[in-house]
Amino acid sequence: MKYYKTTVSIMLGVLGVVLSAFNNIIGIPTGFGMTVDLAAVPVLVAAFVLGARYGVYALNVLFLGILFTSPTGFIGGTMKFIATAPLIFVPYFMNRGLLRGFAFSIAILIALFSLPALAFTFNQFLGALLFLLAVVLIAYSTGEDRISPSLFGFVLAVVVRCIITVITNIYFAGPLFFKMSPDELIAFVESIGLPFAKSSVYAIISFWNIIQSIVEWSIAYYISFYRLKHKY
Repeated sequence: MKYYKTTVSIMLGVLGVVLSAFNNIIGIPTGFGMTVDLAAVPVLVAAFVLGARYGVYALNVLFLGILFTSPTGFIGGTMKFIATAPLIFVPYFMNRGLLRGFAFSIAILIALFSLPALAFTFNQFLGALLFLLAVVLIAYSTGEDRISPSLFGFVLAVVVRCIITVITNIYFAGPLFFKMSPDELIAFVESIGLPFAKSSVYAIISFWNIIQSIVEWSIAYYISFYRLKHKY
């Protein structure tokens, strides 16, 4: 059964890579490098149906697929992992207590990101290797309990996601992708604004990540709990 779940999670991760490849067709571009797409939906289905560990396995495959097939490469793969991981980690670690789960989820994501990001600025191959090693170790240490589908867990996960993505977009992904300083990037993003208003860089990045989270979570929830009839 374990090998079956691993195989299914890998297949779901590959499906996420395929969806990522078509994000220009079925995605919504935000203007600052992020595209609201469906790539993480299969990953969340794996976490809902098979368990947190297999969701992370699928997310690892998605990261590798973006790393080797997308023009955004390591930056795109890292940001997709960083943005999606809270939707798995937070509901999973909340089983150990609300405050502890919240703090541990933020700490593990910062640790997961910081060293590879630093290495990447000097050596891209080393940065990618360190990041991959980190996510493999985290996947191996994560249990097989399914993530909680509760609304509160989702809201808390989105809060963590917004915190992490604001920091990583301003100080890592944006400057590297657009070759700008953080201050130049902030001015650029704020010049884009939101669909209905101008706003701060924090609100703009958070808004699109909230939209992305709602799309991913709702579709994955529907598939996992209303369409799939398998019992594990």
